[in-house]
Amino acid sequence: MFFETKLARKRRINKDYDASVLIKKPYEIQNIRKACAITSQIFDRILKEDLRVGKTEKQIAHKIYDYSQEMLADKELAFETIVGSGPNSSFVHSEPTDRVIQAGDVVQFDFGVRINGYCSDLSRVVFMGSKKDAPKKVRAMLKCVKRLQSEGVARLENHDPFNVIGLWMVESFKKKDIHYNYLHSLGHGVGQEIHEYPSISPKTKPELIPKAGMVVTIEPGLYFSSKFGCRIEDTLLVTEKGAESLTTASRELYLA
Repeated sequence: MFFETKLARKRRINKDYDASVLIKKPYEIQNIRKACAITSQIFDRILKEDLRVGKTEKQIAHKIYDYSQEMLADKELAFETIVGSGPNSSFVHSEPTDRVIQAGDVVQFDFGVRINGYCSDLSRVVFMGSKKDAPKKVRAMLKCVKRLQSEGVARLENHDPFNVIGLWMVESFKKKDIHYNYLHSLGHGVGQEIHEYPSISPKTKPELIPKAGMVVTIEPGLYFSSKFGCRIEDTLLVTEKGAESLTTASRELYLA
């Protein structure tokens, strides 16, 4: 039997734009679903037990890995864990550092695990304090991203074409004159690779529409250099009548 390598499959998908190969088989969905469940449980445990003022980004990232192993995920994570606090949250792909998390910080999480080689992808953002303590701009941007992420999921559930969903998100940020702070596409496919086709953006081929069995992310984000950033992301399974969020972790924006 011919076994296609991951790299060969990725090249074929990106070259041919063949929607049929993007539809996951039942066993693939089962593995992704389990990976997403574990990832969601890890984040909720981090919120409850570990995310505190005085902890470092690296300490939190190490806890994420330790919990993944307790829950019997693969030894290799889906990608390098992102825990960015304060100004570090303004980087799209920050690496955990020895920076101590402080009261009033925005903390950005982005991580996932693997089950039998299949990935999950989750992003959450938390303000270290109560809503009343958060600066006005932080409150406004957290609310904006949370709302647009929910609306983006709704458009995926409606099976709008991927390019239409991507363009809608860009235009939504343009209306608020913050599109310059939106630095990446709205989402991507997920499978054995953490970034698979399709990319959800205005440049996606218009004939490519959500179909049952596809697994994609919706992840709007805003980044304000050297200040803060915020991104909310879920991994979603497209179904015949809509879409199911496979990641179910808390979307609470404030720690206190």
